[in-house]
Amino acid sequence: MNAFLSKRFILPVSLLLIISMGATTRGQDGIQDPAANLPETMERRGPDEATEPEIAIDSLDSINMESLGLVNDLDHNLGKNLWKGSKRSDLEFLLESLPASQRSAASHNLMTRLLLAPAPVPKKNDNSPNLLEIRLEKLAALGEFKRFGELYSVVPKDSKTPVMQELQGKVWFLQRDLEAACSMAKLEVQETSRMFWQKALCICQAINGNVEEALFSLNLLRELLGPEDDDFYELTSVLLGQIPETSIVPKADVLNLVLLTENGLGMPEQWISESGPAIQKSIALADNIPLMTRLIAAEHAALTGTLAPLALAEIYQKIVFEEAEFEAVHEVIIENKGPWARALLHQASRKKQLPQNRAKLLEYSWKSSLESSNAIAIAVTNMEAWLSLPVHREIAFAAPTIIRALLSINASNQFRTIELDDESVTDEQDYQLLLEDPDTALEGLKGILVKAIRRNDQLAASSALNQALQLDPQNPWLLKQMITLRLDQWLQLMRENAETDQEYDLQLASLRPILAISNMASSIAWQPIMADQWWNSFPPEMEPLDKVSMANSLFVVLHALGYEIGTQNWSLLRQGPIIEVEQVPNVGVRFGMRDAALSNRVGDTLLFALLTLGHSGITEAGPVTIGSALRHLKHVGLVSEAKTLALEFLLNNGL
Repeated sequence: MNAFLSKRFILPVSLLLIISMGATTRGQDGIQDPAANLPETMERRGPDEATEPEIAIDSLDSINMESLGLVNDLDHNLGKNLWKGSKRSDLEFLLESLPASQRSAASHNLMTRLLLAPAPVPKKNDNSPNLLEIRLEKLAALGEFKRFGELYSVVPKDSKTPVMQELQGKVWFLQRDLEAACSMAKLEVQETSRMFWQKALCICQAINGNVEEALFSLNLLRELLGPEDDDFYELTSVLLGQIPETSIVPKADVLNLVLLTENGLGMPEQWISESGPAIQKSIALADNIPLMTRLIAAEHAALTGTLAPLALAEIYQKIVFEEAEFEAVHEVIIENKGPWARALLHQASRKKQLPQNRAKLLEYSWKSSLESSNAIAIAVTNMEAWLSLPVHREIAFAAPTIIRALLSINASNQFRTIELDDESVTDEQDYQLLLEDPDTALEGLKGILVKAIRRNDQLAASSALNQALQLDPQNPWLLKQMITLRLDQWLQLMRENAETDQEYDLQLASLRPILAISNMASSIAWQPIMADQWWNSFPPEMEPLDKVSMANSLFVVLHALGYEIGTQNWSLLRQGPIIEVEQVPNVGVRFGMRDAALSNRVGDTLLFALLTLGHSGITEAGPVTIGSALRHLKHVGLVSEAKTLALEFLLNNGL
């Protein structure tokens, strides 16, 4: 369990009070919120939410240099046989074709793991592109700056190509590490004539106040610049005071981003929405860019999986609202949508208030997150507020949403790979004895907690968990235990209510599919009858075609993961159009994925699956596309990965 201590989270004392006082208060006549306002700030690990991986080199000889990679036990390395059976030309094409902007945190995470994996690759010939170079380029484009730096740092100096070095310079500029970027530019212009470094040096001279040197460099560059460099020339001229302003709309690239920022110019709207995760993340984390611009870019970056949800939460908390907006929050969010409204809801849900009011605000936030197809990230930004809700009948109206939010938080990168019981706790040991020593008290409480869970003693588990969190409120393993415990408690409350209220029985039926595929301890055993129960859980007034559309997606996903639907339930879908339109990958991609899966080529199958999901990611995929990708991933043993993708798909689509 010590492995989990490397990830850091803040669970404030106020939240601990709510947890300890309100976790199981179903028998009380009413509920109150004993806590003060939730803190205005949250600690995060940094702009890249990657944990510290073990850097591993598969081989340092020239033949296998392309096999370098990083090992991260928390992310479960994909294995050394990743490219076994792969054809070199196919691997080159597939890697180069990977879309950097996935609009899916689960897809982004899978792509990052694949690019970092240390595994032998097929032998190259004289004309082969450098696969390590391609991997580094994709990592930079994904906005995985920290992971890029870690992989780049283990490449021997004489193996670093000019392209790799240019990528390092771009990453430093994107991270706003201007000192490192400019120092590198000064060295590189002496070694290479690549245009990037010539332009970078000119910008660095201007930023550092060396106007004469910068003007001299710009004049030298003028003869080398083409029409495609007009934006660079004009923006640099503004920075140097040669022209007062410019109306040019520059193309989205790293150097133009630096120039726009240094000139204090506004970011083009298409940059914020379409520039890709690397630039969006850089904009979101830049302190000298207007806050509302950062907010919009941050939501886009979080949607692609490149920005940590807690970094998004930090930006939410920086937005300044009037007290009147908090007082009339329910009316305000009806008139205002989008990132601004989600920031308001985030702050409002953290204020001192009755749990009923907090639950309603969180329900609004959940609905808003579905509109942006970003349910998981936004649920994590509100993690403290979700966990602060006491399990009580008076807020049972929000139970289905709370359960979906808890499942979303658990599916995030912060918690997804944490094992609740790794068998390190033995039934024979008396962990109560460890509580007497402050140095071993936490270990003792963890042992008591695990043993209580094993015997299904929720009261003892809750007591041990609350005490442990007071000792280590940042421990992600403990937080995941809390998420799991709360999920169990909410499900139990719904089961109790379902005995006398059919509405709760229908709500439980609607939750069973996502509970079945989740990796929570509360996962249920799937039975075909549950598909029929889910179908009948919708309100009578629901449009039949909307119902069929949702069933199409759900049934195909479940079937692709190996869950039986039943012939009778499949027949329900015939109520929809006989012929449906869906964007699907071309025949070559579909056949390639099938062939790779049947041949058990794990890496190729994963690459084809990521291509199949495309730039839109998994949320907007149709039944044929999503079903094919999940089915083939499962076939090559990537079952957990397929379930993670499926859960994101279902949650973002309101299922």
